[in-house]
This record gives sequence, C-alpha cells and structure tokens, in this order.
Amino acid sequence: MSRRVVFWTVVVLAGAIVLTVAGAIVVSFVNGDDLVQDAGSGLAAYATVFGLVFADAIVPIFPGETTLNAASVLASQDKLELGLVIIAGALGALLGDSALYWIARTGPKKLRARLEAAGQKDERVAKGLAVLGRSGPLLTRAAASCPALASPSTSRWA
Repeated sequence: MSRRVVFWTVVVLAGAIVLTVAGAIVVSFVNGDDLVQDAGSGLAAYATVFGLVFADAIVPIFPGETTLNAASVLASQDKLELGLVIIAGALGALLGDSALYWIARTGPKKLRARLEAAGQKDERVAKGLAVLGRSGPLLTRAAASCPALASPSTSRWA
C-alpha cells in the first residue's frame, strides 16, 4: 500500500471515530438523555470514554483525562464497571496514539523532506529519525507512561 493510501485510510478511520462519538454526545444532549443513567443498559458510557480518549490522543482539545477521572468516580459509585473503564481508556489511548503516529509517519511530503534535510545536516538528527522509524509506536507508548520522556523540555536531563 502506498503512503498516501495509508495516510488517508488512517485519517478517515480516526475522523469517523471522533465524529461518531461527538455526534453521539450531541444527540444525547439534544434528546435530554443521560449517558450515566443509560450506562447500565448499554455501552454508551464506555464508548464515550473510548472515543474521547482516542480523540484526545489525536486532537488535544478533547477532555481525555477528565473523562477518565469522571468515569472512575462513576465506577466508585457503582454506576460503571471499573475494569471496563480501564479497558476503554487504555484502548482509546493506544489506538489514538497509534493513529496519530501513522498520520504523522505517512503525512505530508514537505514535512518529511524538511526532516530528511535536517538529518543530512546533523548526524544526531539522522540517528534520532532512524530510531523513530524503527520503534515509533513503542516510543509513543513509553512517552505517554513516563513524564521524563513525555516532556523532555521540562525534564532535568534536557
């Protein structure tokens, strides 16, 4: 498969997930439904957790962490199952980070050309790009789990 096909496939799938969750939330508010009350009879709350965490990984305007905190509180009140909240949040984060990686990896050629030019000028940049090319998804998960990797500019090792 070509880079362009992979890029647009991932973008369309990610967009479909984000729009589906956003649409479900909007319809819920318009109809006056309560996602928490409906959670006992369906998967609406868990799908919302998954979708918002997934969307937060791609577009950081979505409240992924807040959603997980709220769902955890609801689980402590026996309105949701904690195990399902954990699974929904973990799957949303993993798939969202992976989607963002593939969007960036197969994205616009101008960005790739700029990175390659920087790699030709500086050997350290070339080595860093090679590491990212071999193990990008693993590094993405590690950075999400380790604050020193997630924000190297605020790390004492930077």
